[in-house]
Amino acid sequence: VVAMLAGQLAGGVASKGGPVAPFLLSTGFLALGAALVALTWRENYGGRSVESDASEGAKGTGKGEAPRDQPTLLDRVGAAWRAMIADRRVLLVGGVQAFFEGAMYTFVLVWPPALRAAIAALVPAGSAAQVPFGAIFSCFMACCMLGSSTFSLASKAGKKVEDVTVAMLAAGVGAMALATAAASKASLASLALSFFIFEACVGIYFP
Repeated sequence: VVAMLAGQLAGGVASKGGPVAPFLLSTGFLALGAALVALTWRENYGGRSVESDASEGAKGTGKGEAPRDQPTLLDRVGAAWRAMIADRRVLLVGGVQAFFEGAMYTFVLVWPPALRAAIAALVPAGSAAQVPFGAIFSCFMACCMLGSSTFSLASKAGKKVEDVTVAMLAAGVGAMALATAAASKASLASLALSFFIFEACVGIYFP
């Protein structure tokens, strides 16, 4: 819901202040978030219970400092690598995540020019194509929420996570295939439908 409202706010600001205005507005929210984190969050060193943190904290030089026997970054990377090598399933899950997130972030880069080109093909020659990016982003977030709700319903119905994941990946591949065909023919309806389906898959991926 917050993301949908942010899309509407960004669209409204962009319509009055230009495409740079939403980025300028975002700096205020970023500063507010940074202030809240600095004032209210405590450091999380990970890998320890609350009782262990309390007892080991005395080994540091002051309040909030990390215990001196904390593992280094290289230690953690090495442990993660050994876990992947020891269990093939961990490696496969990581591969699926890497490929899907690669597709997801590629989508973030290509959907604005793809929609702009499809809309430009519908307007008279010489006219500027106005794309409501804020409203479209809000629709994407609504599709994500729909995907998350679908995952929750499937889980309550007793569906296996593996089966839901396979269906989600198949739908994502089909959506991008449809988007490729729609983009080549400048079909706005098919392109928008494929994007909505893919965003629903993102919602299932991040339930």
